[in-house]
Amino acid sequence: MTIELNFFHAYRITSDGSGGDEPTLRLRWGDGDQAQFGYLPIVDGVRFVFLSRRRSQRLALSGAAVSIERLDLGASLWMRLGGGWIKKKYVLDYRDLRIFIGGPKAFRRVLVSAIRYLRKLGTPLEGPEIERHPELVLGWGPDGVALPERSGPPRETSARVAVVLHIFYADLWPEFRAVLMGLPLAFDLIVTTVADREALIATIRADFPEATIRVVENRGRDVRPFLVLLEEGELDAYDCVCKIHDKKSLHGLNRNPFGDVWRRRLLFDLLCAEGTMARAVERFERNLSLGLLGPEVFRIAGAETADFSWKKNRSLVSQLSIRLGRAPDQILPDFFAGAMFWVRPKALAPLRALRLSEEFEAEQGKMDGALEHALERIFSSVVKIAGYDIEEINGLRL
Repeated sequence: MTIELNFFHAYRITSDGSGGDEPTLRLRWGDGDQAQFGYLPIVDGVRFVFLSRRRSQRLALSGAAVSIERLDLGASLWMRLGGGWIKKKYVLDYRDLRIFIGGPKAFRRVLVSAIRYLRKLGTPLEGPEIERHPELVLGWGPDGVALPERSGPPRETSARVAVVLHIFYADLWPEFRAVLMGLPLAFDLIVTTVADREALIATIRADFPEATIRVVENRGRDVRPFLVLLEEGELDAYDCVCKIHDKKSLHGLNRNPFGDVWRRRLLFDLLCAEGTMARAVERFERNLSLGLLGPEVFRIAGAETADFSWKKNRSLVSQLSIRLGRAPDQILPDFFAGAMFWVRPKALAPLRALRLSEEFEAEQGKMDGALEHALERIFSSVVKIAGYDIEEINGLRL
């Protein structure tokens, strides 16, 4: 669908509320070498008002289903003159286009949070990084971006490598399939999931016949299944393991792009950026003291972050510290938000010894304060206690 934008009329674009599968509106404006591309995550109920900065230009829209309304001259003039009073967090500024974000506050806040987080990660929607790496918004696979095809079979390495994936949301398998199929190095795939996922398991087996698939209780989200593997010795044979999971963060909404932003940037930094998997494995091969390698932009560390880091988890973190043989004040904040990382299983020996996998509560939908949240914040401390080093990786700066 195409709109002929001009300087005199603004256009209001709204999700049509159909709840379709496509969660992103793709934009293209300008011609030839001057063409620009944009990607707008969609939250039902949120409206966008488009203002052209050129006398005329064509805007092509695809992806998410939307309705389009041309505003009259009065409303368009008010937006052009009054737009300067709108808070910056509700505005996307491109070279030839301004986009204002409106709609009910509760839904608008969700979208703005995702946009602000992209900015915090150094990949603003309006920036060149997103144009170069649209997968950070679109993801990978049939509805996203294709990873570069391998010229042959995955390359063998001297290190034995595993990817451990916990998947609860079956609809995210196509994205993970695309990621895993495109990886350049040989690896063993270990998948954990919950009961009543027979169709998902059959699909995974068809795509990766040699994968190890474990059905686990729906407790502890991605953390408990990983601990089960660790405690049972399933990871002992590996020099390095990439722990990933299907972070989605819906929090009651049909569409919440916040979890997608997190998941895709984590996967980008750990596996999908060109050269990042090879670089990660090479670092474990060369440095036998390396215990944990996590995404730089998700690392939260330092005493000054304590209030933000511990939140409702302070008591549980303190209890875990004591069980690890450390006074609570000896454990300073240092963790990779999202609990996705590369790790040397030997570096988690102190955690393995605690046998925590049976201590998780049944899933209660908590956003914070459960054992899995406390463990997310203590993986790095465990690695340090074991005498190993922690390093960072950033897929945008390899």
